[in-house]
Amino acid sequence: MKSKLLFGMYLLSLVACKSTGGGKGANSEIMSSAEPCGNALTIDKVTGEKVYQLTQQCVFNEKMHIVKLRILSETYKKVLDDGCAARDSGYGHVIALSIDGQDIENVGIKVRGNTSRCNAKRQFKFKFDEVEMYSQMNGNVSTVLINQNKGRKFFGLETISVRASANDPSMIREKIASEGFEAANEISSSTVRGPAVYRLAPAKFYVSFNRNQNEGPEGNFKNLMNGYYYDYMGYYSLAENIDRVFIDSRFQVGKDKVPGYHLVAADLAKASLDRQSYDPSGWSAEFFDGAKIKTKEQQAQLENELFKLMDLLKTETNDLSLEQNIDIESVVNYTAGAIFNGHWDSLLGNANNDSLYFNGANQKWQVFAWDLDNTLGANHSLFKSLLSDDIFNPAREHPNRLITTLFAPNRPAFRKKLMQRLNGLAEGYYSEEQFNQKINRLTDLLRSNTESWEMPKDGEFDAIKSFVNQRRKVIQSQISY
Repeated sequence: MKSKLLFGMYLLSLVACKSTGGGKGANSEIMSSAEPCGNALTIDKVTGEKVYQLTQQCVFNEKMHIVKLRILSETYKKVLDDGCAARDSGYGHVIALSIDGQDIENVGIKVRGNTSRCNAKRQFKFKFDEVEMYSQMNGNVSTVLINQNKGRKFFGLETISVRASANDPSMIREKIASEGFEAANEISSSTVRGPAVYRLAPAKFYVSFNRNQNEGPEGNFKNLMNGYYYDYMGYYSLAENIDRVFIDSRFQVGKDKVPGYHLVAADLAKASLDRQSYDPSGWSAEFFDGAKIKTKEQQAQLENELFKLMDLLKTETNDLSLEQNIDIESVVNYTAGAIFNGHWDSLLGNANNDSLYFNGANQKWQVFAWDLDNTLGANHSLFKSLLSDDIFNPAREHPNRLITTLFAPNRPAFRKKLMQRLNGLAEGYYSEEQFNQKINRLTDLLRSNTESWEMPKDGEFDAIKSFVNQRRKVIQSQISY
C-alpha cells in the first residue's frame, strides 16, 4: 500500500538547481545572463522563442554532455520492469539528475520507446515539473510529493529524453538525419523558427544508486564523481520531445498562445490516411485545439479532423484545395528529408513514427519527423524492402496517401518543388564535402569521449558516407526542371 511522503520545508532546498542562486524571478530572464548556460532552471513562463534560443545554444549542440542519474536501486528496477511490461505506473523518483554539472533534484523518470522497452540499454524520459512520483525501498512503494516542482523547467523544457539509438551501431545516425531535415527546413521554412523535427546532442550517461564515497565502490559502480559512485551506461543522445514546449518553440509569436493546434502521431505501423484502410490504433492522439487529449470526445473530434484531411487526398482534388489545407512546403521538406535519409521506419515508409500537426494559425496540416535511428542505411535489408528509389513513389509496400496525392503525375508544380528541395540538399547538407565533414567531426567526438568497448566497428562511419553518396546519385538522376 502506498504511503504519502511529505517533505515539508526540506523541499525548498530540493527544487532549485544547486549551481544557481536566487528563487523565483532570479532566472526569469535567463538569456540576459553574462553566461546564458549558467542558469538552467526557472519556474516562470518562458516564451517559445527564448526556449528555442536557449536550448539551441546550451543543449542541442555538438558538445559532449555529461548526464548523471542518482536514484534508489529498487526504484530504478521498478522503472525498468514497468517500462519493459509497458505498465504506465507514472514517473519514478530521481534523487538528482545532473546535466553538465547542473544538479536538478526530484525529477521524474520513465522508460520510453516501443520495441526498445526491454533492451539492455534503455531509453528514458525525464520530467522536471512532475509533482507526484513513486519510490521503492525494502519492497515498499511510496509516493513522493514535490509540489514546488509545478511549473519548473530546464532551459524552458518541461521534459528531456536520453535516447540509445538501439537500431544504429554507429550511434550518430539519429543526429545526422535530424539535421538533414533541419537543412530542408532552412531552404523553405514551415515554422516560425527552428526545424519541424526533434533536435539531439551527444551525451555520456551515468547511473548511481546513491552509494557515497564513505561506503566504497560496488560492482560496476566505480566512477567516483562528486562524492557518489556511478556506473557508466554508455553513449546516448540528449533528445527533444515533441510536446507542448516543442510546439511553442517552433510556432509561438511573442507571448501569444499558439492558436488551436492538433497533434497526432503515427503508431504501430498502422497509420493510414485512407478511409478504406483506416485503423484508429494506428494513430496516437496527442492534442486537440491546443489541449492535451484526455477524453473520448476530444479523441473523436481529432479523428473527424483526420477524416477531413483523408477526404482531400484524392486524385481529383485540385492543387488550390490542397494548398488551402496542407502546408505544401512542410510536406516537401519532410519527403525530401525522408528520401535522402532513407527514413523507412516512418509515415512515408511503413506507416509509423512521424506526426501530423494541424497549425491553427494558417489552418494547414504539417508533418514532424520522429525516431530517426533507422536511417542512413541502418537495417539495410528493411530499407531496401520498404523504400524504392523513385522520388515520387518512395514507398514500396505502404504508400501514404499524403505523399502519393501531392506528388502524383498530374501535379507538376508540387513535383517541381520536391525536385528543387532534393537538389538543394544534394548541393548543400548532403554534398560529399559537407556531409563527410559532418561525419568526421562526430566520429572524432565519439573516439575522444567514449570507451573503447562501445566504439562502432571499423567501416561503420564509411558505410554512412557510402549510403549518402549512392542516394545522391539516385536522386540527382531523377531531377529535371
